[in-house]
Amino acid sequence: MNLVNLRAGDRVVYPGQGPCRVDQVISKLIDGKTVSFYQLSVLADGGAELFVPVNKAKVVGLRMLVSLKEASRILETLIEATNFADGWRERASDNVRLFNSGSALDLALVVKSLTEMSTRKSLSAGECKMLLKARNLLVREICEVTGETEQQVEQRIDSALRSSAAALSAKASRSASARR
Repeated sequence: MNLVNLRAGDRVVYPGQGPCRVDQVISKLIDGKTVSFYQLSVLADGGAELFVPVNKAKVVGLRMLVSLKEASRILETLIEATNFADGWRERASDNVRLFNSGSALDLALVVKSLTEMSTRKSLSAGECKMLLKARNLLVREICEVTGETEQQVEQRIDSALRSSAAALSAKASRSASARR
């Protein structure tokens, strides 16, 4: 569905807020011009209201929920081997860029990167906050798409991350054996 043609009841994702429901499209007179807004209700955290100008919806990063197929692909991404930057500055920059993109796949990469890093060293307070926020947004979107509970989605994410960690551990063992 096109972001210009949203109707009441449609579900979308607002970056940094997560899944929202379009409550209505309203028009307001601003500086003598009529401007149309989407009135959104965040589907968690008390249902905060957001107003997004229809003509700026794409610019602010508003997007449709991922499809069921995309949600499955995102969970598969958590299992696959991924290369992350070695340097902390580059890694931090990558995570901020991915987080701010608003993409569910990018949120999954942030969750994966920070979860993997947490197994090797303690995360900074900022990294912990980013991991919790990215994971929460990812869980809420997948819940909306699949109809599963947050607990079920959390378990699926944890299982995928454990599979990824096991694969990384096996790869490291093979690499160490090959060097001997």
